[in-house]
Amino acid sequence: MGSRLGIVRVAGVDEPIRILLWFVRKDESHDPFAFRFERQLYNVLDERGVVLRPSELPWDASLMHTLAALREPSPPQRVLDELGALLSEFLEPAGWAHHSKAIVAAKGARTVYVTIRAAAAELFALPWELLTIKETQERLGALDHVVIRYEWPGTATVPPRVTAPAASRRVLLAWAGDVPASEHEDAIRSREPSREVDLEVLPHASYTRVAQALAEAEGAGRPFQVLHLLCHGAVTEDGSYGLALAAGEDAEPGATLAIAPASLQKLISNNAGALRLVVVAACDSGSARAPGSRAGSVAQRMHQAGVQAVVASRYPLSTAGSVRMARALYRALLEREQTVEEAVIAARVAVDDGASFDWASLQLYARASDGEGVSPWPPAVNDPVPTVTSSPPAARAWVVPAIGLGLALAVGVGIYGLSRLGAGAAGDDAAASAAAPDHPSRTPEASPEPAPGETSSRPEQAPTDAGVDPPPNDLPGEPGELAAVAPSSDSSATHDATGDASPAEDDAQPGTSVTRKSSKTSRTSTPATSESSCASATRACPEGLKQAIEAQLDAPTGGGSYSLRAHACVDGGVTVKTCSGCSDALLREAKGRARSVRASVVKSKGKELPCYAAFRWD
Repeated sequence: MGSRLGIVRVAGVDEPIRILLWFVRKDESHDPFAFRFERQLYNVLDERGVVLRPSELPWDASLMHTLAALREPSPPQRVLDELGALLSEFLEPAGWAHHSKAIVAAKGARTVYVTIRAAAAELFALPWELLTIKETQERLGALDHVVIRYEWPGTATVPPRVTAPAASRRVLLAWAGDVPASEHEDAIRSREPSREVDLEVLPHASYTRVAQALAEAEGAGRPFQVLHLLCHGAVTEDGSYGLALAAGEDAEPGATLAIAPASLQKLISNNAGALRLVVVAACDSGSARAPGSRAGSVAQRMHQAGVQAVVASRYPLSTAGSVRMARALYRALLEREQTVEEAVIAARVAVDDGASFDWASLQLYARASDGEGVSPWPPAVNDPVPTVTSSPPAARAWVVPAIGLGLALAVGVGIYGLSRLGAGAAGDDAAASAAAPDHPSRTPEASPEPAPGETSSRPEQAPTDAGVDPPPNDLPGEPGELAAVAPSSDSSATHDATGDASPAEDDAQPGTSVTRKSSKTSRTSTPATSESSCASATRACPEGLKQAIEAQLDAPTGGGSYSLRAHACVDGGVTVKTCSGCSDALLREAKGRARSVRASVVKSKGKELPCYAAFRWD
């Protein structure tokens, strides 16, 4: 059987198909910016970081000339055909034909999620939206059942650190320059009163004013979940594409200043715990300008800062296209309450007028490990909170298999089965010591197990050709990552109010089918906690844990205003420390309810304990 590219996951008739395209440069794989203007070999990896097949790409004057032609408002069809064929040929040795057939078969029935993960910066300069589907000659990005998301390996989504009211849907529209500001404002405002958005508009926005607006909103406990930047793209002093924001109060009216991608990364990094989505309606906001540029693109650097999703434009974006994009995007997010991925598909369809190149320009930066249910809005109190996952660090990737192998040698009984466990770790070992690329980005702090709820149909691994190197020890990336699967009705594993896995789910092995079903947290009592284990609760609890605590406490009955502070302890208990406005009876009731929070939910937060959660009811 021929080799296959990456991995395809199919867990049920109605479940999405997930395709991971993971690339690492064969030479100098430790440096994602070691681009050379010549023919280059790239290793194609499976989801565990194991090399499948190498593939070659000719970086020459002809390719650069073809890429430059895509900046035209309506590139010649010949250029699109050439690039589509080139990309398909590049993927063919690793089995693109197999995926192409799966994509065709899914049309009208399933959504296909294609993740482009590359530890070679130059590959982000390629328009993967133009990939040709052999059977139908359609473009990958033109299909309305396909989501293309870009991912820089070694980064992680920053978990929400600020609790907003469940009904809060806050958007900051910051615009600068001669742009269609009123049209974008109208596009963002929902047409259904029940889906009204809390929109603030920041005209003539400078870098400083945007930073202040985000910080003030978070400090007031009313953070923005979405930042919508509307401005022009501009070439910065270092030659990269940046954003033309207002020059500041001391500058002449209408003057703008080109803000570099690195500065915008800092802006987002400082607010990544509150922002869930950044929309950059600006030309070239998804382009690094030169292949392999260390400056990166605006969208890429925001993604590396840890924000969950970034929508941008790789090429010049037409004015009319930007308005259609905004209208379709927010109609999907607000009126139809769809996910970010579904909203991006709607936006791509809306901007395709048959003449412009806007449909291929739109880009989504998001992580496969975050799953497919990404939403920028706060969940309702009793809704499961999706857990942000990241890949295990290098040490954890090999410790468990190594212990299994040691037990096999010591016990001697069942030697065959345990030796298989050790052998299975061999492929992981090379990827295990993966290092994050030498580029400003967030390093994953958490090290959870691969996401449960997965049915894997891992393709047969291609035989290793002579001359194909094994995965390098310093391979950048996220070995062992498994993307989350949407819940199904047939489930034997349940989740508590935080979305954390129950023990049945924790024990699931990769390749087994474990689905998620939300359930309210049991109010069974847990042992009283030790006050000393909560004595140093100086950090705020993660969003998921706070939601679980609040779901148990509920708002006191009888009216009035109450401020309550609860501590989650290292021994798994929860205790109420203060309750302003509470009578003695209410305080006793609150403490009793706090003890009903499941210890397994609390202990799952590990090193983030002890922590505190503050609530207010009016």
